[in-house]
Amino acid sequence: MDEENLANKIEKTILIVDDNEENRLLMSIYLKKSIYKYEFAQNGEIAFEKIKIKKYDLILMDVQMPIMDGLIATRTIRKWEIEEKRTAIPIIALTANDLQERGGETLKAGCNAHITKPIKKNDFLSEIKKYLGS
Repeated sequence: MDEENLANKIEKTILIVDDNEENRLLMSIYLKKSIYKYEFAQNGEIAFEKIKIKKYDLILMDVQMPIMDGLIATRTIRKWEIEEKRTAIPIIALTANDLQERGGETLKAGCNAHITKPIKKNDFLSEIKKYLGS
């Protein structure tokens, strides 16, 4: 098996970080027939603990959450990656706010991209494929 085929066979795992159960359900429905595995975290603090013990290929990070919001969580993850000399995990911010309003904030925090809520299936899957392939 050549390297390209092998890379396509390796399962990719997404960490979905969102405090809203309906949003988590919607994203799991969108991902149901995809090739990706996924897990959930209800806030940034839980997400940070999970990434310290397991490898994720992509993080979908809600911006507004209790305990630790998505911007603080992203900054914390990026600092930890540098300290531990780890490869940066792509992080896509999920925000209910206007792109122009939040876009700069999420990128400054260390997110690679952002998706505006309400999440549209095609936009959602397209953005994931940019980072994980199809």
